[in-house]
Amino acid sequence: MLSGILLPAPLLAATPADEAPRSGDHRHLSWTQELSVHEALAREPRSPDTDATQPLPEAFLAAAAETEASDGPSSDSASVWGFDDLAEAAMRHYPAITASLRQQDAARSDREAAGWQRFPTPAVQASSDDDITQAVLSLEQPLWTGGRITAGIEAAESRLGASREQVGGVRQDILQRVIDAYAEASRRTAQLEIAARNVDELSDLQQMIERRVRQMASPQADLELASSRLSQAVAERVAIAQALRSSLAQLSELSGQEVSAVAPSSAAEDPGLAATLSEAQREALSHSPQLAQLGFQQQAAKADTRGERAARFPSLALRLEQRENRGGGIAAPERSDTRVLMVMESNFGAGLSTLASIDAASSRQQSLEQEREAALRELRSEVADLWHQREAAGLRLDSAEQTRLSAERVSASYNRQYAIGQKSWLDLMNAVREASSAGLAVEDARADVFRASWRLATLIGSAQVAALSPDARDPRP
Repeated sequence: MLSGILLPAPLLAATPADEAPRSGDHRHLSWTQELSVHEALAREPRSPDTDATQPLPEAFLAAAAETEASDGPSSDSASVWGFDDLAEAAMRHYPAITASLRQQDAARSDREAAGWQRFPTPAVQASSDDDITQAVLSLEQPLWTGGRITAGIEAAESRLGASREQVGGVRQDILQRVIDAYAEASRRTAQLEIAARNVDELSDLQQMIERRVRQMASPQADLELASSRLSQAVAERVAIAQALRSSLAQLSELSGQEVSAVAPSSAAEDPGLAATLSEAQREALSHSPQLAQLGFQQQAAKADTRGERAARFPSLALRLEQRENRGGGIAAPERSDTRVLMVMESNFGAGLSTLASIDAASSRQQSLEQEREAALRELRSEVADLWHQREAAGLRLDSAEQTRLSAERVSASYNRQYAIGQKSWLDLMNAVREASSAGLAVEDARADVFRASWRLATLIGSAQVAALSPDARDPRP
């Protein structure tokens, strides 16, 4: 049969120099154009008698023409953002960090207000009765309060420390979000190049098999298989491009800058990790802003408990009063009066409210103790998970690299063997698909190594992470 005849490969591969580009040749399109093209293909009505072997319909070129004018600059001309620049921009400008800094300012003002409780308190009181007006100016200095003022100052200091650690915790969360988005964007950027090469290769193979079918050297099913694989490759590239758009949009929101391209991540870059898992867990526990914040909140709760207990005791104060009386019938010696008083005051509250307040403060203290213990266990577990993920991803990366090299060699060999009739068209199509899948798997593993390594570095507070944000700890007292 004619379908079994194999013509020489150079004759089949040759294309006339003056031959116009076919509708299936779409290698000149950008990934944003292919996204619109893919949508156009899904919307185009197909008649029952449409030739199933036609590579791509006319809607392909029409959609490309429509999107060419609106397509933005390519990534070659756009500024490429590195991970360090994105991390620094995010930690400087993200609103959540600014909000936490303002909360720290509020806590600092509360600490100053608590310190002023040790100073004299001025007061003015005025009253009028018929034709007599009385004004009292007083200045009261607390002498002994049972520890209420000291407890209030200690609680305010602890809350100031908690707010400072909260800033570090928010920065750590934002940095981890940048790590995830950057790893995804870098992965999709590399995979987009692999998908583009796969589309180009399948397009060349489709054109070759189309000529063979016209020359009746190959069956119609081979062309249908090539068209199907090309359509799958185009759809895969569109999906990768859409995922890249999403990750770049996330980076733009996090950094407050327009991010259109990112530099590739490197799995070989060492973010300064500990040598062992136990050492990494110890460093994470000592560096964790969340644990430190809970520790300060626990100290504040203890101070609140002491303050509530001090409310059971009376307070002692020294008061200086100046009374001025004006009105008819008031004798001159009674118009002004200066007094120095020793004041003892006790406020037990309504019913047994003081005892209830003491119990509430003590319960909050115990709750924070348990919350800190739970956070400590969760942090150890998170560090262990990231440690094992990093090791597994490293092994997968080594294996994927070897698989990719083998798959590329097999694909090239099958291409040559098909030309001389030693391999079938299905074998060649499968080899091409396996080579592309192996390349995508390499980038998946590379991104996983980067993500796990840098997330782990943020938890243990490595020097590389500290260099990304030199002002991560607020220097103000």
